[in-house]
Amino acid sequence: MPSANAVKTTSERARQFSFRMPRLRTVTPSTMVNDYGAQLRVIDNSVIMAAATGNSREFYRLLGMDGVVDATDMDGNTALHHLAARGYSSMATHLVDIRRAIINKRNKNDMSPLDLAAKAGCIRMVDLLAIRYPESEASSTEFRRAAGFARANNHLKIADLLEKMAVKRQPRKAAPEIALTVSLT
Repeated sequence: MPSANAVKTTSERARQFSFRMPRLRTVTPSTMVNDYGAQLRVIDNSVIMAAATGNSREFYRLLGMDGVVDATDMDGNTALHHLAARGYSSMATHLVDIRRAIINKRNKNDMSPLDLAAKAGCIRMVDLLAIRYPESEASSTEFRRAAGFARANNHLKIADLLEKMAVKRQPRKAAPEIALTVSLT
């Protein structure tokens, strides 16, 4: 029996967590005929569905058809949210590095992809997202928040990693200015 801190494979996480399929916006065929925007929405929803199911072949094919990577489903989840929650790090690497997906976008439950990856216990995904997380003063609080999700789900190695990254990202306090006076006598 593996310990609670052991890194789990994607299939073990899938058995542990039951993820529901995303609720997608519906577009009728009559609106797709002359409306290019509606056609794009169908592609964008399909990108989200391919990410949610882990269908990499369809995922890359739809991205080649200019699918928008930051499109959201009805719950506010992007394709990156679904990939992070399920641990598909190779597809997430493509979204983040090549297609420039927004890493810190939040869904309707106020969770970022980093939060979902920490909650699911995928250390490769957490590492991927944390390294590429934008530099800002809020990033240390973001890492602490994700560490809280990891700790609550008994992923202690991930929580420790995120806590260390939060300490590194803390804004440094400015050194106090020291006034020096020099006498020329």
